[in-house]
Amino acid sequence: MNWRKIRITTTTTLMLGIVGVGAYNALFPSQVAPAAEESKQPTGVSVDSTQGAATYALYFTNYWLTGNLEEAQKYAAKGFEVPNSLPKPQKVENIITWGARSLDDHRVMVTIRARGEKDRVLWLEVPVVADRGSYGVYGIPTFVPEPGTAKKPDSPEIDSIDDRKAEAGVRQIVQSFFRNYAGGSPEDLSNLFLDSRPRMVLDLEGEFLKGVQMEISHPKNGQVYVQADASLRIDGQVVSQTYEFWLKKSGSKWLIDKTNPVIPLEE
Repeated sequence: MNWRKIRITTTTTLMLGIVGVGAYNALFPSQVAPAAEESKQPTGVSVDSTQGAATYALYFTNYWLTGNLEEAQKYAAKGFEVPNSLPKPQKVENIITWGARSLDDHRVMVTIRARGEKDRVLWLEVPVVADRGSYGVYGIPTFVPEPGTAKKPDSPEIDSIDDRKAEAGVRQIVQSFFRNYAGGSPEDLSNLFLDSRPRMVLDLEGEFLKGVQMEISHPKNGQVYVQADASLRIDGQVVSQTYEFWLKKSGSKWLIDKTNPVIPLEE
């Protein structure tokens, strides 16, 4: 086999997510966007475990499809012998990991997309065991249909706040967040967070436009949840941005405990 003719691209999935969207869209724009899978992440399988499992699944599947039993066996789990009944050997033009999901604390199912000759596309699911930094394929790949498109999740039901003073304090902090995130400094943001640590601001030509649509939950155990839609001018274009906030009471003020998306700390 001329290994240089085989292009292998490995991308990493997060649990509950789909891997390789950017690379796939660049190479195959006519395909449908992948589905986001939803599952509970076990305590024993970390993001690093998923990444390692995806890499093993990728290499194993490439050799398995091309008929190289000896090389495929190198990525098999101890005790698993790859059967001689391989599929008809074929040339693999492009192969990527597409997604992964945890089955339990040590097993990960990895989705692989392989493109062969004449643009024939194959989808496979590969079972991998992950055990304290060691990985291995423990079953032959299973051919599956192309992943579908997931349904938009329902918005969380919010028991709206009825404390006007608390609501005003929360609104002030969230609006200040967007104003400083778009045009302030990391130190400005630090004044809005419970841990008082500087966070990175938007690295774009950004401007906060007045008015944020918010849904604020009723305070519970000194904490509120906020779903906020803000309008920012980014590179001269008005863009709507949605964030989630969890705020806690600190003395007489409400401060941000965490956000989604996460705002990285300033190094």
